[in-house]
Amino acid sequence: MNLISWLGEYYLPCFPYQSNTVWKIDYFSNPAVMNALGAWSQLYADLYMAPKNRFHSKARELIGSILDNNDKVLHERAQKLNFITGGRISVLPPDTRHVDYEIIPLNIADGCLFHCKFCCVKSEQQFQTRPETDIIEQIRHLKAFYGRNLENYHSLFLGNHDALAADDEIIAFAATKAYEDLDFELYSENPLLFLFGSVDSLIKTKDQLFEEINHLPFYTYINIGLESVDPQTLKLLGKPLSKSRVEEAFKKMLNINTNYENIEITANFVIGEGLSPEHYQSLKDLLGEAPAESCGKGVIYLSPLIDSPKKWELLPLVEEVKNVSRMPVYIYLIQRL
Repeated sequence: MNLISWLGEYYLPCFPYQSNTVWKIDYFSNPAVMNALGAWSQLYADLYMAPKNRFHSKARELIGSILDNNDKVLHERAQKLNFITGGRISVLPPDTRHVDYEIIPLNIADGCLFHCKFCCVKSEQQFQTRPETDIIEQIRHLKAFYGRNLENYHSLFLGNHDALAADDEIIAFAATKAYEDLDFELYSENPLLFLFGSVDSLIKTKDQLFEEINHLPFYTYINIGLESVDPQTLKLLGKPLSKSRVEEAFKKMLNINTNYENIEITANFVIGEGLSPEHYQSLKDLLGEAPAESCGKGVIYLSPLIDSPKKWELLPLVEEVKNVSRMPVYIYLIQRL
């Protein structure tokens, strides 16, 4: 199998921070990569020392922009973005791979409904929707922060870990306000909207809200953490759900994908050393029996538990699931903003 069969993309993200990556390859210690990073530092030094009056005015402007964005400035900009949104985005939905993880973040809620034992990225805060005034203020600061770079962004992430559980009117309000104020209409023919949901928020969300989301000026991806349909595995993960609840959410996911043209719901399940054969068999049964009429929508992501050793040994399990599933199956690599 090739890389696109595993990840759905033609490249392998290599993170300089701890993640759940299957392939334990430290490309940052690779001499070729080290030389490339060193070449950038040398290029910056050469541009800094170059006699600017010899260049055309457009070239001088470009060089000036490069010099104005040194490592210190970029670090400060990252900190400023975190401040605007009220904290670092600790994980992005796997569907953001469709835009190479290039999203504008807008937090509409904080905290999590479940606080699962296995999860390494979610907040310990109790769940709370942010007020409209906070969202308006974020958008105002985001517009100033991105400036001319807004034309390079074609997608919006409504954070944080369970935006689908936010007050019903907030989702449509935030998406519409961002679309108008951040000029998506000017720069994007088909802008994308991403958000996380949970089993509870998916089941509780009424058709009226899905109708509103379907009529937003975005194609919307909603990623749901189902994790397992095996009761003992759910208990091991500290996921306060029953098997029937997960199955109900999965059924609703398929139903929404069939009936709403501009909404696509995807789901995550865990894989890892120490999980029971029942976990994998129940997962294969669920995906192998999924109806085929969901309009080609709905991807399943298998997320390696972050503390599983030798994650590459999980690849045969992934292949087994892929071979029986009636839905696309890829590996979920935890990536933050």
